[in-house]
Amino acid sequence: MSMNDQYGASPSRLGVRPSSELATARNNLVISTLELRFTRAFPFSDPRAFSVDLGGLELVELERLPKSLRPGQWRPHSAYIGRAHASLAWGDGAASGSAETEFRELSFSQGDWSFRQNGKLSVQDVRWRGPGYKLKSYGLKLVLDPVSMRGPHTHIDSWRLRLEADQIAYAPVAERWTSDVVVAGEDARPVLSLLGVRDLPPRISNFLAMPNVRVRGRLDLSPERQDVAVERGESNTIDVRGRWIREGEQSHAALLFRAAPFSLGVEVQPGDTGVQLFASDAWLRERLERLPKSAPAHPAAGGEKTSD
Repeated sequence: MSMNDQYGASPSRLGVRPSSELATARNNLVISTLELRFTRAFPFSDPRAFSVDLGGLELVELERLPKSLRPGQWRPHSAYIGRAHASLAWGDGAASGSAETEFRELSFSQGDWSFRQNGKLSVQDVRWRGPGYKLKSYGLKLVLDPVSMRGPHTHIDSWRLRLEADQIAYAPVAERWTSDVVVAGEDARPVLSLLGVRDLPPRISNFLAMPNVRVRGRLDLSPERQDVAVERGESNTIDVRGRWIREGEQSHAALLFRAAPFSLGVEVQPGDTGVQLFASDAWLRERLERLPKSAPAHPAAGGEKTSD
């Protein structure tokens, strides 16, 4: 049954298809296609569903956005949206929907790091019961091809990444994201740089490169603290387990790399990276215990319900 049949109405439709691209020096916005569809007689009665299709949208000078509209500590710069589709429906006391987009030249920065990438993003089975409840999604896929990044001691022109996330939850009051993830990349060099693992001897750096790496883990992200648990990572050469935590501008990590019969422990502290040859599981457990503990929950976060 289609959504239109379900709600017993034909969709109203609003379309914008300029014959020439629109661009002004004031807003630097280019729209080549924009199409909106609404069920029922929107906006004269409450909508029960809508979908949006958009193409050819160029955004520049995004750093001028008010801080309240920026994603956390990230500073966006520009993007070109080749295609985007989103749909949302209301029923049984909840909103549900999905979205997907293809983008190019998406650029942003955080601190000393800058990023630029092309890719595709798909978010499925999004559910929200309204204020006081967490926003949830049960399927996200992100493909970045290629990614370029610049940072202290890091210069990467082309890298490929694929991320799949499940059981995603966002608590609006605490601004906290949690999710199980599976990440696959060409190698681990860019990730190790982001985690603060650098200035290692060349032989050790090559050992940790991990071509065709695939990692299963858990994310817990908020503006004050980013926590990445690596439950299992494997590549053509070695496996890895451990955890990385960032609080403010300081990174902490404990990672254990194995390539039988060898093993290597890497401990990251603010301004320093330590290496332990032939590290054991006991070494990893001890270093994990040293990592900063989670801060008490946001006082208002307790009011956010965990049910769907």
